[in-house]
Amino acid sequence: MRWPVAVLALALAGCLPNSRSDEFACASQADCASDRICDGGFCIRAECPDDCSSCDLVAKTCTIACLGSGDCDNVQCPDGFDCNVLCMVARACDNVDCSGARSCSVTCLGTTACKDITCGDGP
Repeated sequence: MRWPVAVLALALAGCLPNSRSDEFACASQADCASDRICDGGFCIRAECPDDCSSCDLVAKTCTIACLGSGDCDNVQCPDGFDCNVLCMVARACDNVDCSGARSCSVTCLGTTACKDITCGDGP
């Protein structure tokens, strides 16, 4: 009866991760595929920050597209990013916070497309 248990334990042990793959080791961004960033010596998949509609994590750029009324009540440009905030219709954005951004461009089209905009030290 112990034989099946031992075989099952060995089979499961082979499925457990035991170390990071050298295949994903990196010294710089040039060592990584375009869909990964070099972080802590390994090429990892990274996702855009929540407020970004699209981004480039290597260049640290973020586009925040608010295309409908009330789409973006509180917009926060991620710290250290260059942001392009697009408030494209009336009442698209309420509060736009670029206080931690490396740079920030805000486009407000339409009646009261933007309410409060908080700028940071960057352009």
